[in-house]
Amino acid sequence: MDTRSDHNNFYDNLEYAQVGEEQVAELLERRFKDFKLKGFNEDNECDIVADIDGREVTIEVKEDVRTKDTGNVVIECESRGKPSGIMTTKANFWVFRIHTVDGIRNILFKTVDLKQAVRDRRFHNKRQMSHTDSNNVLYFFRLSDLEEYATMEL
Repeated sequence: MDTRSDHNNFYDNLEYAQVGEEQVAELLERRFKDFKLKGFNEDNECDIVADIDGREVTIEVKEDVRTKDTGNVVIECESRGKPSGIMTTKANFWVFRIHTVDGIRNILFKTVDLKQAVRDRRFHNKRQMSHTDSNNVLYFFRLSDLEEYATMEL
């Protein structure tokens, strides 16, 4: 296994994700007049920390570039045999940056609503996938099914 290429992919993906996080913060600033960005988080608890209407909120940003090809949105629930992703997040909200044939859609969800979508078994497929040393359990949702749980589009 070429760990150097995996390492480079990680940093390429990280840089790409950070650009997406900045774009989401800009959208939130335009959408909520009382939005005040406190910063971008560097750990696994959330990506954006902000105040909205005087209340601190935390936001996780996920990007699904394959939706335009598959019609699916993927949510990770387990990695290396332990809960991860949506099941362990500390973020109050998730924003999915979903690539469609018409461009990128930014959809805001309350984290509790996404967890409910998993509990309601609204996914149409569940797969265990391995990449390098992570063994992930992924849930595949049709975009139209997941939209029912959305708070708003940004």
